[in-house]
Amino acid sequence: MSSSFEAAGGSWTLCFHHVGSIYAYSLAIRNGVLLYFANFRLLAEISTPFVNARWCLATLNMKDNKLYFINGVLMAAVFFLCRIAIMPFFYYMAWQVISTESYQR
Repeated sequence: MSSSFEAAGGSWTLCFHHVGSIYAYSLAIRNGVLLYFANFRLLAEISTPFVNARWCLATLNMKDNKLYFINGVLMAAVFFLCRIAIMPFFYYMAWQVISTESYQR
């Protein structure tokens, strides 16, 4: 039997993911470490408003609307730029920091 939360499209694993992310980000802020990387990873969430808007438009049966198409193009572009294209640079920079003596300490 599913809860009303799951019936609304949510999942407990998604909840745990977000709680863990908030906890990790708060540790970075509180301790003042790796803030560059924490903020960089937050850029990946820029596509979320487009995903949510697309879901709202689909729920309102507006899939034939021009706004739905424009939102889809923007969602795909922002998703690619902020979650896929930037990752090689992110991991290169992370490798550079992990290789330093100060990080090892």
